[in-house]
Amino acid sequence: MWFERLPFCDEGERRPFAKGCRPCPEHGTCKDGVLTCAKGYVRRRASCVEDREIQVHAAALLRDIKHILDTAAGKKLCGELESDMLTSEELIAELELRNPKVRKMNSICGNSPG
Repeated sequence: MWFERLPFCDEGERRPFAKGCRPCPEHGTCKDGVLTCAKGYVRRRASCVEDREIQVHAAALLRDIKHILDTAAGKKLCGELESDMLTSEELIAELELRNPKVRKMNSICGNSPG
């Protein structure tokens, strides 16, 4: 399609087609004809869409957190834990044991407990 061959308009351009460019999509930044998608988004053709990989990892992380908290609640009910709460450091340590991606992320970000 002829439209797909047009460069992207710089942000703020009010008359894209008259200028020989196409509008910058939502969640995108356009400069000098090039589209860059915002963090958490990936380019699909002429659009920026949510990165599906992030959603998949977030769902897995949520599942792991729920399992850790359910296990801690069970141990508390059975008298195996004294405290009613897990600290954020304890939760992160448990997540790192269950999920190597959390361990890698924390080592890159410098957030690993200990």
